[in-house]
Amino acid sequence: MSLQYPNLWECEVDITELTRRNIADELTVGSVNWSGRLGEDDFLARLYDLSALPSHDGRYKDASGDIWKHTVMNRDWAEDWVFTDSRFQPSEVLGRGVPPFSV
Repeated sequence: MSLQYPNLWECEVDITELTRRNIADELTVGSVNWSGRLGEDDFLARLYDLSALPSHDGRYKDASGDIWKHTVMNRDWAEDWVFTDSRFQPSEVLGRGVPPFSV
């Protein structure tokens, strides 16, 4: 008889505020490379239509342009910028099951 394990990505899990803060701290202070092997712009382009999101830099018409400029060309945004950018939710960036949090 084999054991059946639940699919954790489909489970609803209550995460305490303390755990939520610990996750936020690890992602920001711990300098976790949240985009893995991909560039930040390429990673986000898999989750969002960046050309449909607004730019926060008036020189560009959409998020694709300003994210590329500031994360690829200039590298002048903080490593954890995505977690405080109003266009994105950490639960979407990191995968389902991670609740929204503020840093």
